[in-house]
Amino acid sequence: MAIGRKATKQKTQDVDIDALIEKGGSHAGDGDTSPLDDVQKITVRLPKDLVRRIDEAIKQRPISISRNQWLAEAAYEALKGRGEE
Repeated sequence: MAIGRKATKQKTQDVDIDALIEKGGSHAGDGDTSPLDDVQKITVRLPKDLVRRIDEAIKQRPISISRNQWLAEAAYEALKGRGEE
């Protein structure tokens, strides 16, 4: 096996850093609002047995949904039952 020189990397053109900084970019807040902007994240602590029962109820549905969706539906139904839609 012949030993040769290491392949040299092509020199990249120097970027004018100041021009790049002056150019700027878009801010994370720019653009359309997300449909999740109206969503409030919360942490819920539930007894393990209740979570198990919720999971069983989810499995009984003909179309699978997430636990979060199930809890949201249950909350809406509870409020609707109280006349607070």
